[in-house]
Amino acid sequence: MTLAILNFNEYVVSTVSAQGESVRVFLSPAELYLPPTNSLSLMIDAKSYEISYAIIELVFDPSLINLTDEIQPSSSLGKVVSITKKEQANSTGIIVIALALSREDGNSPPTGIFEFAQIQLAPVTTTHNQQTSMNVIPNIMEIVNTTPIHLPFTSESASIIVNPNPPPNDDFDFPKLINIAPYADLNDTMGSTTAPDDPPLTNCYRNPGKATVWYKYTPPYDSTIEVDTYGSDYDTMLAVWTGQRNNLTPVNCNDDSGGGLQSWLIAPLTARTTYYIEVAQYNGILVFGESPESFEPNNIEGLQLGGFLSLNVKPTPPPNDGFNSPKVINPPLPFHETLDTSGATSAPEDPPLNRCNRNAGLATVWYRYKPFNRVSIEVNTFGSDYDTILAVWTGSPGNLTLWACNDDTGSLQSWLNATLSAGTTYYIEVAQYNGVLTSGDPTTNSKPNNPERIQSGGTLQLNIKYSNWIFKDGFETDDLSRWTSCITDNSLYVIDDAAIVGDYGMWAFIDDNNPIYCTDDNPKAEINYHARFYFHPKSIPMANSDSHQLFLGYSGWSTKVVVIEFRKSPFGRYQLRTGTRIDNSTWVYSAWFAIYGYRAYPIELYWKAASGPGSNNGSLTFWIDGLQKAILTSLDNDTRKIDRVRLGAVGGIDTGTRGSYYFDDFKSTRLNYIGP
Repeated sequence: MTLAILNFNEYVVSTVSAQGESVRVFLSPAELYLPPTNSLSLMIDAKSYEISYAIIELVFDPSLINLTDEIQPSSSLGKVVSITKKEQANSTGIIVIALALSREDGNSPPTGIFEFAQIQLAPVTTTHNQQTSMNVIPNIMEIVNTTPIHLPFTSESASIIVNPNPPPNDDFDFPKLINIAPYADLNDTMGSTTAPDDPPLTNCYRNPGKATVWYKYTPPYDSTIEVDTYGSDYDTMLAVWTGQRNNLTPVNCNDDSGGGLQSWLIAPLTARTTYYIEVAQYNGILVFGESPESFEPNNIEGLQLGGFLSLNVKPTPPPNDGFNSPKVINPPLPFHETLDTSGATSAPEDPPLNRCNRNAGLATVWYRYKPFNRVSIEVNTFGSDYDTILAVWTGSPGNLTLWACNDDTGSLQSWLNATLSAGTTYYIEVAQYNGVLTSGDPTTNSKPNNPERIQSGGTLQLNIKYSNWIFKDGFETDDLSRWTSCITDNSLYVIDDAAIVGDYGMWAFIDDNNPIYCTDDNPKAEINYHARFYFHPKSIPMANSDSHQLFLGYSGWSTKVVVIEFRKSPFGRYQLRTGTRIDNSTWVYSAWFAIYGYRAYPIELYWKAASGPGSNNGSLTFWIDGLQKAILTSLDNDTRKIDRVRLGAVGGIDTGTRGSYYFDDFKSTRLNYIGP
């Protein structure tokens, strides 16, 4: 291509065409919304060229948009060669602009990106959502550098949306529903309107806003929320209201936060009360009242109406979000609390729950409890709407000792028992599940595979009461995860075939003399201990007189205190007995009692320590199939306590015993007979 014949020989003296990168001619912004009146900048990206002359033609649809002012040429090229007048442009829909570098004023030729001209536009139709454009036409376009050489170019048009449709929540009567916080919404408010009865933000000294949109939220419980418009691209105001249309009561409002044009506020909410959140375009300061300093633009009428709104609603962290600000629970119990933890955070020093094989939780909240006397408590999160884990700790930050923990009890809520010492301070932690420890027992569990994507926190129902229960497991989680630890030797599993109560039971397969069992460390110096479990011998092959232990209770971690033994008698009958160690370390046993190999039996014992030295009033009671079989009384065992128990083929296995049997529905309490 060569340079066209021009009347401007003063500026163009060569017809040589340049080769190389193209000059870019474009309009900014590339997408424009009308109303309000707005401007388009005609831009040139000259790259490294020095520009001395340019002529550019634009076309538009004058039935949809018109120029509101004369076209303003840029000072980058100081001489106007030719420019279309507003009236002619609005009549024909054609704009021609020719500018040149003035040799007289000594201006430096522009290079890089610079504005060529500015065009003010407004709609001339009231029809909604009209799509049009301002197009750059290459027919007569010429761009010349200082050599002068005609430069290659590319051109880009701008799309214009006239009277965009308002969003669905444009009016108070049609708010967007917020079901749960945290909540985020991206909304194009360019077409938003203003209702005559939109209220002024009196508490913020602001006129009723423009381009209003509305949201509705009814919290299920008392809470406090943060609302912000951070990330929006226009000047917003925020307000929270209660009441009805034309009778609204302000809760809080904000115009600008942190020196920017976006808004942020905190609002206290009452359970089951409906609140309306209003987002509006800034519209000036009320003429009455104290006028606080503002970073707002002075030309309110020239402001863009609406834009791209980013609305964020989230609960604030609860007061007991951190370990150092726990909620104090004063005796006596019970204690019940409903708490919104969806705004709760996690601290880097929050500890993992090693004994429960769980990572440090998300959305942690903390409670502090100091009993006057030695007590056993039951803690649960039943009724909560998210996946909880529970832990009881002693100590101080960086030096915490895990006293008890639980993740799930037949569902995604948690339950634990803990025996607490008089005068000791305990910290109760409730957290959102955050995955299984990679170094722990890789047991199968029903947790989500990607805990990073699950909701953090929710509605917590925390219940604490004095407890009779110590521990229970019906194996319905299809794993052994509730126990403190298990020695499986690849021969101890939870399977449905082993179910005696419910859908699953524990299957013990004896193929060598190695013990296989699960350990429960929930007992804490118990002086009254009940345990009940189901046992099915499954007619396991045993040599006559072979015996081994099914259950052991320990004082401390290793001193055996109480036992249930299983044997095949010298006459070929399956039998059970119980026994206990007294203070002089001798054992006292019951007689052996026969059971059949083809069915299951509930087995229960009640061990009681003597009340003091010389009282000799300890006892051990034994039930099989709901019938009391033995009671050992007048025991001198006041120095003994129960701190740990084990269930399975615990020890003493003989070579003549090979095969399998089942366990199910283990329960332990402090006081009450459990029964079948």
